[in-house]
Amino acid sequence: MEHDSMFNLTFPDYSHQQAYHYFSHEIYTSLNYLLSFYQLPEIQPSLPLSWETCAIHYIAGIYAEHEEHSTAITYLNQLKREGSQQQLTISPLSSDDCSFAAHIILKIIRDDKQLGFGYCDDNQLAADETVKIKEALAVIYRYVPDTGKEINQFIHQIYLTQETKDGSRFMRSGTNFYMWGMLFTYIHPSHSVAYYIDILAHECGHTALNILNAQDQLVLNSPDDVFTAPLRDDDRPMIGIFHALFVLSRICYVFDAIIKKKYR
Repeated sequence: MEHDSMFNLTFPDYSHQQAYHYFSHEIYTSLNYLLSFYQLPEIQPSLPLSWETCAIHYIAGIYAEHEEHSTAITYLNQLKREGSQQQLTISPLSSDDCSFAAHIILKIIRDDKQLGFGYCDDNQLAADETVKIKEALAVIYRYVPDTGKEINQFIHQIYLTQETKDGSRFMRSGTNFYMWGMLFTYIHPSHSVAYYIDILAHECGHTALNILNAQDQLVLNSPDDVFTAPLRDDDRPMIGIFHALFVLSRICYVFDAIIKKKYR
């Protein structure tokens, strides 16, 4: 398979599988180079790419660069070497979650200086909002099938979060390139199905754009240079402005398709 072809991700009517296989190939090539360096067994590129694998690849790479080799090996030894085609999982990220997955989420968010989040310890709220999210997915699958296919190919985990207990700023929704394939969403009883449609279109847009930008850097401006942002009060780096306008176009695309097909 050729891996040097370009993908037009402006609209979600491209080959999602081709884009996924390109990105997966690049991650596994880099990961196996790291594994061979440490004389560890390589991982099969045919294994479905999980967000945990992406996270371990990133964290182990950082430790390798800093010559903290024993720590890099510790993370690499956590790689899952067996698995089936992934299904989308929706689950709360709770304060009593001591799993390895929770550990790497917190590590990357802190190291990447992202906004934090509040844990979701309300199981009833999580169950109620999961119903809404599944309904939002059903609407997308029915009326915007290209976006539905994109979500199925790229998003494998949705973690539910809440507001912070101390009233500090928190992440209302988000993705992270180093945890590609997973998204966070803040849940609240006031949120509607339409709210979650917006979140799904928004965050899947970021996830798709990350594939394109990984293959061909789209914005060459220094991340230290900031510019007036058309949709925010604060100045932002150009890559942030580009991402914002890209996902806004995706959100408009999804709602436009729903309105036209549902009410025609």
